[in-house]
Amino acid sequence: MRSLGIAIKPGSDIDKTDDMTGAELNAITEIVDNKHAVSAAERKLINMFVLQDWVKNVGCKMQSILLSGFRAPDQNTVAVKECVRWLRAQCQVDADPGKQSYMKSITMSRELIDAAMDELEYCPVHYVHHLADSFAVLAYHSRDEHVQELAIYLHNEVAVELFHFVPETREQFLTRHKDKFGSE
Repeated sequence: MRSLGIAIKPGSDIDKTDDMTGAELNAITEIVDNKHAVSAAERKLINMFVLQDWVKNVGCKMQSILLSGFRAPDQNTVAVKECVRWLRAQCQVDADPGKQSYMKSITMSRELIDAAMDELEYCPVHYVHHLADSFAVLAYHSRDEHVQELAIYLHNEVAVELFHFVPETREQFLTRHKDKFGSE
């Protein structure tokens, strides 16, 4: 899709959309649509959200955790990358289904999880922690029961097998990652 090529100078009248009425915003949208001949299909794409609907219902902190898990580790891994691709497919809208690399259809299996745990043992702890927490967010918020079961299993495997920790309960995790807007 082409760029609309609109440059909005910070502080300009058009940048102050919070103070505009709905009619004024609609007028600007109509000008943009007419000037650039934006089709209904393009308008739909412009307004599309890359994350699946369920993600908007979790707090901002948990959304951030989830997004941090979408990146595969810097080192060469096979099984971990497959698990990350599975995670992405559970949380994002696939904008290019013909390209099966970023969000590949993965059949999660015990063998894949075991292989990922073997690879994660040699990844930086900080990365592993973020990935594990992203699986917990998926486990506690996905609408798919099978996905929830796989995601909590992945999270718990990291906690028990790699970190030798007792996994947090659902309540502990949700409390620890609650948004804290305005708190000290």
